[in-house]
Amino acid sequence: MKLLVWEDNGFTLYYKRLEQGRFELPKSDDPTGLTIKWETLMLMVSGIKLEKIIRKKRYKFYKKPG
Repeated sequence: MKLLVWEDNGFTLYYKRLEQGRFELPKSDDPTGLTIKWETLMLMVSGIKLEKIIRKKRYKFYKKPG
């Protein structure tokens, strides 16, 4: 797997090769490409099955514009 990721100061290239098995890709209906969250990517690279993940609600702090 090769990933090109934009971070604050530029692009970073990640490369991971499995000795056996395959990466499980998340299902997507988007015809233009696949966009996934960082957490999902880390689960995928760690070999965790994505089909039964239950995400709990978490607090997010939003700044008011202005």
